[in-house]
Order: sequence, then structure tokens, then C-alpha cells
Amino acid sequence: MLLHLEDKKFNKQYKELLDQYLSGIQYYTNNHVEGHAESKDGGIETRKFFINCLCLLLGRFDGKQLECVLLDYGKQISHVLLSQLHCNDEDVIDGVVHIFKVIIFKTNNSSGSTVTDTNQMDSMVPLLLHLLDERDAAARAVVKLIAEYCSISTDGHCLEEVLKRLDSGNAIKRRNTFDVISELVQISKDSSHKAHHPTWQVIANHLLGCLEDEETAIQEQTHNLLPLIDPSFVLPALVHLVCLSEEKARPAASEALFRVLKHHNQKPEVICMMLDSLRNLSQDQADAEAGVCIGKGSNFDCNRVLRLIPEW
Repeated sequence: MLLHLEDKKFNKQYKELLDQYLSGIQYYTNNHVEGHAESKDGGIETRKFFINCLCLLLGRFDGKQLECVLLDYGKQISHVLLSQLHCNDEDVIDGVVHIFKVIIFKTNNSSGSTVTDTNQMDSMVPLLLHLLDERDAAARAVVKLIAEYCSISTDGHCLEEVLKRLDSGNAIKRRNTFDVISELVQISKDSSHKAHHPTWQVIANHLLGCLEDEETAIQEQTHNLLPLIDPSFVLPALVHLVCLSEEKARPAASEALFRVLKHHNQKPEVICMMLDSLRNLSQDQADAEAGVCIGKGSNFDCNRVLRLIPEW
């Protein structure tokens, strides 16, 4: 069957080949689910074969050809492949993720650049987010796919849906969301894909709200992520929390501020930013005490921030 891919006439046969590969994947998957698989591995090797065939076939199309193919087969391919993310075999999952990247990011575009199919991704977002409900191989695969899309998306819809999950009462959903954000931060550091400034402020605000999360693992992830974000998005808010928050919330905010300052301890501009934040807060408190808002600044103590200086 692989020989078909070298056939110069394959452009006329691709629909037949696509149908064969997708039918093969679906057939052996259904047999495994229903317990009718003849092989001990549940047909995984055969599914890998068809997935590899699909990878090679899609790789033969240039940008315009792929666009036409996906217009006709995109939904069918996505439907068949989503179920494969629950497979226990890493090769199957890697192959599926690669195909999704081809479908969504058009990585085999002849110009060499990445062209994102936002319509295709938008239709898949709810299905992919659903896979973030568990801590399994499918979730790990989807984390990277969603983070990569969020890093280059301009409308912010996908990121908005991801961040909503930080408010979930389910700790697993929140932890998976943190994994997406962690991956997004790493992508931003290692590539030319930079999220817009408003996007980072939104991310920072959500992370700041998680400093009091009841899950210790999530608190620790928050402390680890905040220093990796531009300090202009987090430092003023952390100074505010340390100086004005209630005693119960103060330790988490202090730890986060300490880690941010330590991470940037060789940058004088960050120290200036901290001092500016303290000065602004002090002025606001002085104005409040002199006006009708007397009493609102009763918890204010700038020394809580200054006492952190010897530690970093």
C-alpha cells in the first residue's frame, strides 16, 4: 500500500487512499473496543501502519492541495484520530499529534511558513479541551497542541477557554490547565511566537488568583510560573498583595514575590519597578487616610516587601 504513495498518479487516487486508511484505523479501533481483535496487541501495530500511511499521504500535498483535501476530509480525519489519543501506545499518539499539526498549522506549507487553520482549530477546541479532564497520555499530548495554537492565535478565544478551567472545582482540570500555560511560556521563550501583551496580562491575572489554591501542587506551579512572565505583568500586583493582603493570603504572595525578585536579581530595572510600586502604594494609602476612605489602608505595611531584600 505504501507503494501507492510513490505513484505519480496518486493525486487522482488520494480520495480512495484516504478512505482506505481512515477505514482501516476505524475498523481496528472498533474491533479492539468491542473485544474482537484477533491480535494480542488489539490491532495497535495495524493502526500504526495506517496512521503512518496517512502521515505520508498528507505530507505529499503542498499548501493549496492540502487545503482542498481538508475541506473535504478535515472533519472525518479529526473524528477518526481523536479516538486514537486514548491509545496506550506512544507511537500512535505521536503520529496523531503530528497529523493534527499538519491539519491545524499547515506545517507542510510550500512557503516554509506556518499557516494556521483557525476554523479547523476552533471546531476542535471543545473536543480537545474535553481530553484535559484526565491525567493521562491523551491529556499530555493535547497540552502541547493547545499551547502551540494559543501561542500564535490572535483572537484569544482558545486561551480564554483554557483559562476558564482554572476556576474549575476539579483539581485535575486545573493542573492540566497549568500544564498548558507552562508549555505556552516555554514556547514563548524558545521561539519567535510571542503572545500579545494583553494576553500575558490576562494569564498573569489568572495565575495571581491561584496563589491561594487549595492544591499544594498548583500553588507550587504558580510560584514557578510567575517568575517566567515579564515582571511588569506580575510585580506591581504582588507588591500590592504582600503589602495589603490578609494574613492568610500573605505567605503565598510573599513567596511568589521573592521568587520573582530572585529570578530577576541582576536587572536593576526590576528593582526600580518594585520601588515604584511601593511608592505608588504608599501615596495611595496617604491619600486614602487623608480623605473619605480612612481605614482602608489599615493592613498596609511596606516593610513586608523590604524585609525580603536580604533573602534574594
